[in-house]
Amino acid sequence: MISLFPELILEPVIGDIQDREKIKAVFAKFAPEIVFHAAAHKHVPFMEMQPEEAWKNNVLGTKNVAEAALHQKSKIFVFISSDKAVNPRNVLGATKKIGELLVRWMNELGETKFVVVRFGDVLGRRGSWFLILKDRLRQEDPLPLPTLIWKDL
Repeated sequence: MISLFPELILEPVIGDIQDREKIKAVFAKFAPEIVFHAAAHKHVPFMEMQPEEAWKNNVLGTKNVAEAALHQKSKIFVFISSDKAVNPRNVLGATKKIGELLVRWMNELGETKFVVVRFGDVLGRRGSWFLILKDRLRQEDPLPLPTLIWKDL
């Protein structure tokens, strides 16, 4: 990063997005123009076992970071969401969906531009559809046919 942007000053900060006062202090110190919010508890089975932790981190933590960006008048806030937020079927998806709705609503409150970016599966990541498909082909197991539902938007 530094080789691409030699004028960029990087100072690592360790904190917890659930700690509102810490987040406010970090934003007051650095006054970031662009915020990429990628922090989340994202392990589906763990979040199913401890939904309150998913709520505190993925929703309340997102609220803390978004409010700090709004208060400091950051230009852009980018919320990194998940494909699991589409028609959520688990706690992770539900908390990411609520985070998306919160971030979109924040656009009404000030000059900061709030946007949501959803990432899908990453090839080669444990649990991705690609690895499942590869394993089924290797074992000569039948392949499921996806069902596509088209909607007129």
